Amino acid sequence: MRKNKYGTYGTFSRSFSRVLAAAFVAAVAAGTMPVYSAYAASPSFARTEEEWAKLRDNVIEYDELEGLIHEYNATVQNNQYTYQKFRQDYGDTNEEVAQEYYKLAQDYYNDMSGDDDASSRMSDLNLQIQGDNMQKQGDETLEDSRIYLLTYEQAEKNLVVTAQSDMISYYENFGLFLRFVIIFFFLSFYNIRKLCNIHYTYIIN
Repeated sequence: MRKNKYGTYGTFSRSFSRVLAAAFVAAVAAGTMPVYSAYAASPSFARTEEEWAKLRDNVIEYDELEGLIHEYNATVQNNQYTYQKFRQDYGDTNEEVAQEYYKLAQDYYNDMSGDDDASSRMSDLNLQIQGDNMQKQGDETLEDSRIYLLTYEQAEKNLVVTAQSDMISYYENFGLFLRFVIIFFFLSFYNIRKLCNIHYTYIIN
């Protein structure tokens, strides 16, 4: 058993730990549990050996939830991949993002053939529309990598808060159940003893 400010927590399997470590926002909305990667999101040098051992043992603690979610939650890992892919494709600043939209627009314009046959005209029209849409996005975009990063960091914090609340509720409910069981057995013992006394009195009389 390990103990922290919320009391003594028991030992659980790693699969249960990871399920508990996932905030259930997306899972409840979809009606399914999220899928977890078998690999941590961070490289081995990001944590000490002691920290990795604590996350990978068969005991889950309240203060491990944040680390478990950051390393093993599928939503967090997907967000990290999307963030890095955005930086790779569009850059970091708003100006860089806008320029990438303008480049995409120009690619569409360059693919227009300019031929007069019906098929070419239809194709050019579609390319013109797509190019104009990219041009408009470049003019109006407010995106940059910082916005994505802040959004994903907030999503991860929400997952942690929900998981922490779930863990507290679990142990509060378990405590209520345990008290109920104790009271039940106490009353049962009391009633049995009372019946025995009555039976003993009846035999004596």
